[in-house]
Amino acid sequence: MRHRSLLRNFKKNNLSMSDYLVGIKHLCDSLGGSSQQISLEEQHSIVLNGLPPEYDHVVSIVTMSTITFDLQGISMALLDVEAH
Repeated sequence: MRHRSLLRNFKKNNLSMSDYLVGIKHLCDSLGGSSQQISLEEQHSIVLNGLPPEYDHVVSIVTMSTITFDLQGISMALLDVEAH
């Protein structure tokens, strides 16, 4: 229950994008190890919801697209934005 709460409230804040994504993966893996699997859809939502406003354009693209983004695609897009 604690890990799920931490996951829902996990924010990028001043973390690098890599650290942010690794933090989410760690919490998801911890929950998976305790028989509480996190669906890919929920992982996408968690990643997107924890982002600051400067990533709103990426969130809009991912959520409004007719193409389904996988977690790797979302991660690559976010890392690309951070690099620029």
